[in-house]
Amino acid sequence: MKMGELLQTTERQLEEPNADSLPVTDLIHLEKELQTTLTQIRSRKTHLLLEYVKGLHEREKMLREENKLLEDN
Repeated sequence: MKMGELLQTTERQLEEPNADSLPVTDLIHLEKELQTTLTQIRSRKTHLLLEYVKGLHEREKMLREENKLLEDN
């Protein structure tokens, strides 16, 4: 289930008038799904940040080389 769908499903279930009567097993299942989704989101965020940092390092290297060329001329 995608993050948005999971959040909508969870909201609907918890906003129902009988949400207090949800079985513990349903709540545990929702909690596990939310934990799994949160882990996936954190993993994706980490991956994107690492890619961004890698790009910055490459740009820095390129600028240093360009600076060196300019200094040599």
